Amino acid sequence: MNRWAWYNFAILSCGAVGVLVLLVVSLGMRGDGGELARLGGFRYDDFRPQSGVVFFTNPLFRLARTIEEYDQPFDVVVLGDSFSRNEISGWQNYFVGETGASLITFDIQRTSVEEITRSPVYRKNPPVLFVYQIVERSLWLRHGSCAGGLAPNVPPSTRAIDSEPVEVAPVVAPRELEEVAGLNAAANVLSKTFLRKVLGLNVTRVAKLPLERAGLFSNQRSDELLVYRDDLLKRQLSLGDLDIVSCSLTSVRQKAESGGKTAFFALVFPDKLSVYGGMLTDRLPRGQNHRGMMPILSDERLVSLEDVFREAVAAGTMDLYLPDDTHAGPVGHELAADFLASRLRALGYIRRSNNAVARDEGTHPASAIHFRGEGT
Repeated sequence: MNRWAWYNFAILSCGAVGVLVLLVVSLGMRGDGGELARLGGFRYDDFRPQSGVVFFTNPLFRLARTIEEYDQPFDVVVLGDSFSRNEISGWQNYFVGETGASLITFDIQRTSVEEITRSPVYRKNPPVLFVYQIVERSLWLRHGSCAGGLAPNVPPSTRAIDSEPVEVAPVVAPRELEEVAGLNAAANVLSKTFLRKVLGLNVTRVAKLPLERAGLFSNQRSDELLVYRDDLLKRQLSLGDLDIVSCSLTSVRQKAESGGKTAFFALVFPDKLSVYGGMLTDRLPRGQNHRGMMPILSDERLVSLEDVFREAVAAGTMDLYLPDDTHAGPVGHELAADFLASRLRALGYIRRSNNAVARDEGTHPASAIHFRGEGT
């Protein structure tokens, strides 16, 4: 065998060994996980939630793909991001279940507040409430500029929803074991693990941080937290920056309330690190901020979930956020809905109907937590 033959044989042998390694690794992996596990190249088996899958067989709200689906009046209009797109297990189901309100949701990536407020149904039969849901990290991205020239605020609406809970409980099913991961998923894990552990390079958008306690997540490695690296480098907003964000949100509010019959509320889901940052084993380096901007942006129309979520985690609530993903889990969605409903009830925008039956707070997964919005 000549030199070139040996060379080709060696190349093919290395390739065969590589494929064999990928095959063996893939056979030992199940699925490729949520976005944080997948993007970070972590084994899904290590971060796969062990808790059951919670969903509503028949969603209690309408998730509109286009503005044309807004073809009838609704008590509540929601404009939200990916935290509001889960039709079968999103927070809106719990909110409707607790209040009985009719609710439609629009995707902020597809529909603007201007399209909604200009629609014939909105103008003729405006909703009682307009809920603008946004995740913390997007506040500056979406509201980092304000043209100014705001119109005077219209008098606040005094309309209210007569609450009558819907007696529909979600289904809790065992989490099915995913199919064996493919070669691409195995290559993703191997390559990124090699760079991370051998060369000390993290070329992904995801960081893995040690927690001071296990048990806050249901996965195998529950003493570790997956977050976006951008969360570690949150921009330190000045008072001027916060004024800009407030100005921009006020502009959205004025558009939603322009008819004088709708009350606007911003529902802000905190970043994952803002919730779990206080539970990290190591303090974050100077300049890295795990607390969000919510304590500064305080207004009764801005419903921040940061404090109530942090209290839930401190009390040991499991899977408030998904271990392999950046989104809230079913417990987080239910807690968000309860907190929003409590705030709206305290401000008089939701009235308990004479036919309504009081909810048993003992059934709530975080019933030991005091909701700061209640009774204020």
